[in-house]
Amino acid sequence: MGSKPLLTGLPTRTSKSVGVKLAIFLPWFLLVALLLGWGSNRVPADLHQPVAILPPPAREDLSPPAVDRPQSVSTGQPILFEVATFNLHRGKGGDQPARIDGFRQLLDGCDIIALQEDVLVNGKTFSRQLGVSMGLWAIEFPTELQWGQVNGGNGVLLSRPPGNIATIPLPNAKGKAFRQIALIPVDLGEVRLTVLATHLDSTTDRPAQWPILIEMWKSLAPPCILLGDLNTRPDDPLMKPLFAVEGTEDPLEIVARRNGSTQAAHIDWILTRGLKTISAEVIPTKLSDHPVVRARLEWPEEPKR
Repeated sequence: MGSKPLLTGLPTRTSKSVGVKLAIFLPWFLLVALLLGWGSNRVPADLHQPVAILPPPAREDLSPPAVDRPQSVSTGQPILFEVATFNLHRGKGGDQPARIDGFRQLLDGCDIIALQEDVLVNGKTFSRQLGVSMGLWAIEFPTELQWGQVNGGNGVLLSRPPGNIATIPLPNAKGKAFRQIALIPVDLGEVRLTVLATHLDSTTDRPAQWPILIEMWKSLAPPCILLGDLNTRPDDPLMKPLFAVEGTEDPLEIVARRNGSTQAAHIDWILTRGLKTISAEVIPTKLSDHPVVRARLEWPEEPKR
């Protein structure tokens, strides 16, 4: 008696079960993958949104700002103030964990502070937390978002409220590490200063970003200050056009010449026009992979209304 041939190619109960599960779970898997791809993607911040300006808290235990204001305009006394720029290294710290108290000690007494790589920590940017801690106005300039929240940006702290702020996006061909320039007018006593704060790219986007910075710096009327991480050393040819703008001075270079020393290599910058340098220094810190650069400046002319 011959055996019956086996039937092949017909679905079994197991294959039917697998097919049903795939039909149910595959769309969800694809949806989750799409959401992960969307959320992890770094996108530029919307510069059309109003800039977040946070006034200082009303507290009596905060140290006073460093600016020395004349009692009256007629005295002709100079106005002295301190500025600083500091790359926070995204709050990662250098050789030790980054803490607000440590940042405050490095920056205490400054009237104008530019911060780079300002990110959210416990739901608040470092600039916002430092503004509360130091009793300063805090301005947030997010440059990119990830997972729907700030993933990077800049911040500025001021001892006086800012005027009308402008932000200018910088070219980006990499699809990440978005950059911008912030223009902030601020009154110190009777003096109106214009502050440019930025963080430039260190690689492929540099050639497109530098001309914009140079033209903006050139267009400003003194007194004005440029603060930020330019990712460029003093001997880099890219610095020459900035130095060539009429009236531009480098406080660190001025102090080095006074001391008969050579200016140390650095990529974090303070440049001024229409101001006098009293002192300047580079302060290494274990809280970041960047030092703090500080300068004490003077507006030497009699303030004008």
